[in-house]
Amino acid sequence: FSATGVASESEILFSEYEIGAASGRLTGAARVRWSSGWSLDGELNARDLDAARIASLLVSGGKVEGKGTFSMRAPTTDKLESSLRLEGAFSIQRGSLGAVDMQRALQNGGAAGGSTQFSELTGNAVYEAGRVQARNLRLSAGLLSATGSVTVDAQKSVSGGLQAELKAGETQLRASLNLGG
Repeated sequence: FSATGVASESEILFSEYEIGAASGRLTGAARVRWSSGWSLDGELNARDLDAARIASLLVSGGKVEGKGTFSMRAPTTDKLESSLRLEGAFSIQRGSLGAVDMQRALQNGGAAGGSTQFSELTGNAVYEAGRVQARNLRLSAGLLSATGSVTVDAQKSVSGGLQAELKAGETQLRASLNLGG
């Protein structure tokens, strides 16, 4: 962790910070206040994060880039982490969905274990109270594309859905895939 900032009697304003995380780095600006309880707010930029380390229930490979905001509020410092709210947009390059082979599912008309290699997965995500909601998902994988949303609750249960499409010449397969587990 490294940062540049200015401190006063009730806050520290970090004009820039850098943190090594998940084999990549987070940078941004932040403000810590302690006048009436504790708060930490800021913006962050993620570069080269290992997707499998931060979203292992859904993604088994790829590099994450993103931009967002975060906030934490608590009466004491030991409660700050549990109040984290993070919101932003992300992109994962050259990754793999670890739970389903979407191309095989489309071709066979049903569920198919395995994995789906993709060139890019983009979306918006919100993390709060141990729950992650990923919306406006767009997956590109050659002839395969998909859109949808996914929620992972605090108990690590997954729910959501994807609308997938496979185009091969004049053949076009479409399906709605429900996610759960």
